[in-house]
Amino acid sequence: KVVLFEERFKRHDNDTWKRWLYTGVTRAEEELLIVG
Repeated sequence: KVVLFEERFKRHDNDTWKRWLYTGVTRAEEELLIVG
């Protein structure tokens, strides 16, 4: 189970943020919850 909080930090540029989301999504084996 993976829980992602879809928050952008000031230090993250667009590419870093996309990689962070991709990593979380691909790590979820059974369940993914995205909180925005």
